[in-house]
Amino acid sequence: MAYQMVTATVAAFERWKAAFEENHTAREEHGSEGYHLFRGSDDPDEITVLMEFDTAENARRWESYLREQDDMDAAGMSDVDITYLDLVERQTVGQQTA
Repeated sequence: MAYQMVTATVAAFERWKAAFEENHTAREEHGSEGYHLFRGSDDPDEITVLMEFDTAENARRWESYLREQDDMDAAGMSDVDITYLDLVERQTVGQQTA
C-alpha cells in the first residue's frame, strides 16, 4: 500500500470539493483505493488529502495525470505540496502491534 499526501490552499472549498468528486472514476483508474480528507481547524481553505494507492507508481502517475490535465489550477489550488509515504505500521487503540 502506498500513500500520497496532498496539502494545499483552495480558493473556495466547495468549488474544489466538487472538482475533487468529479475525479472519482479517474482516481480509481489510477489505482486509488480511498482517501481521507481534512480541512484546517484554523483555516477551512487549507486542505490535506491522504490517498491510498495500490502501488507507489500509480500514486505518482495520478500526480502526473492531474498536472497534465491542469486540474489543480482549475480547481483553485495553490501552495500545493505532494508527499509520498509508505505505511510502516497501523495500530488501533487497545491493540498490540504484531
